Amino acid sequence: MKTTKQRQIANKLGISESYLSRIISGIRRPAPEIAELLSKMTSTDIKVWLFNTEKNISVRGEKIRAVLDFKDITQPTKSHSLKIEAD
Repeated sequence: MKTTKQRQIANKLGISESYLSRIISGIRRPAPEIAELLSKMTSTDIKVWLFNTEKNISVRGEKIRAVLDFKDITQPTKSHSLKIEAD
């Protein structure tokens, strides 16, 4: 089975790919520690991930697409630290 970059991001965060998708779309709100990691990974304010406004949901999708398009996510680690390298 092909591993997608979105799945790699989810694995790095220690969450399922479907949960990550729900966070991005605004269906679910992430735990504060997941929101913090997402904000660091996407260079956004943590509020973008904690508050489900129409604008924030739009920004989430844009920022995650940028990460998926331009970054290589390494294998998950127990510490949940995100290591992102340019292609």
